[in-house]
Amino acid sequence: MRSGRAVTAHAIWGFLSRTKVHLALLLLGLAAPLTMPVCAQETAGPQVAYAAAPEWPPLDNKEAERPYREIVLVKVTVDGFGNVIDTKLLTHNSVYSSAGVRAASLWKFAEPVGMGPDPAKLNGMTATLKFIFELLPTGTSVYETGIGFVPPYEVQLSRLVRQKR
Repeated sequence: MRSGRAVTAHAIWGFLSRTKVHLALLLLGLAAPLTMPVCAQETAGPQVAYAAAPEWPPLDNKEAERPYREIVLVKVTVDGFGNVIDTKLLTHNSVYSSAGVRAASLWKFAEPVGMGPDPAKLNGMTATLKFIFELLPTGTSVYETGIGFVPPYEVQLSRLVRQKR
């Protein structure tokens, strides 16, 4: 963990290298909140054309005041046009689950790299999306918070815990 409050080139590079580019664009007004187009990736499943990050669910004071990490896995089925037509929660039901399922239904997909534009090949393909919600301890650098996309199918959301009153 870095100490001090000065923003250094090292801190900025670390910020960018942890896939927080979308947050930077959001702060500059160059991107829409909670959504991001995605570059081509090599994977056996459908290629992500558009990813949506879930919104943080409301947390009670007890939950919001301690560091925590919750992983939500959602299996999606895609139609021939790349739209999500079915979602299935693969992890236990929690306060974060419905947020993950709602976000998963907004994703858009394209044919895997090298398949060519054939909607019939995309129809019925599945992908398992991973949403990581993380409440970070007080004192964590603000450069470690925000929304990040990790190809091919992962979104990380992190924020600081609420200060106890």
